[in-house]
Amino acid sequence: MKNHQAHGKKQWYCSSRDVYGCRADVITYRGFDGRDYISIFRGRHIHNPPRLRQCHDGRFIREKDLFWRQSLK
Repeated sequence: MKNHQAHGKKQWYCSSRDVYGCRADVITYRGFDGRDYISIFRGRHIHNPPRLRQCHDGRFIREKDLFWRQSLK
C-alpha cells in the first residue's frame, strides 16, 4: 500500500492501482490515544492478493520479485 497525507489523515491505496487499475483505498487518522483508526474504506480489490514468501531474515518478498531477481543471476 502507498499513502498520501493531508490534514492529519492518511489515504492508503492499493499498490496494484497502476498495474491492475485497482481502486481500493482506506483513509486512516491518529486518535488522541495515539492509535491509528480507519475512517473510510472504499472500493474492493479487483485482483488476487500477492503471493508472498518469507525470507530467512523475517522479511516478506513477492514471488514475482523473487523470480525476477533469480533470473538476473
